[in-house]
Amino acid sequence: KALVRGVQPSPRNVVPLGPCSAQGRSDAPRMAEADEVRDFADVAADLPDDEDIVFDDTMRQADASALTELMARGSFLERCRRCCGDTNAQAMEQNHQALASADVGQKTEAVVTLYGAPHLRPATILERSAEEGSADGACWALMNFLKYAAALEKPGAGS
Repeated sequence: KALVRGVQPSPRNVVPLGPCSAQGRSDAPRMAEADEVRDFADVAADLPDDEDIVFDDTMRQADASALTELMARGSFLERCRRCCGDTNAQAMEQNHQALASADVGQKTEAVVTLYGAPHLRPATILERSAEEGSADGACWALMNFLKYAAALEKPGAGS
């Protein structure tokens, strides 16, 4: 029986998970025939729900300030241009301009709540942008945040 749907075990795609016995077989525990094969959707459905973030005025102001700082950082925006491409970088600038008259703190709250995406808060993006290992991811997060927030500014978007 395959352990992963659609993949039949063969010597080329089975890697022992533990030390091997003298006969070359893994001594690691094996899945019993009676065990249910579950895909990620099944496992994810069993995970506890994330707690909702409750925004306050301090958080809203921190997000607005963080977005201002991110968009003023030329070196970070240049990195985003290299990472995300020219077209996406231009869209980021346009989406940021579309938010010029918006309450960024409230837009952040709306995006995070609507998409269940606390990683899109400008304050957390700012933190990640300072770390070399997570700066590219921060660029993508900023691009998506700006896209979602600007979409909420459009007429009929429910803002």
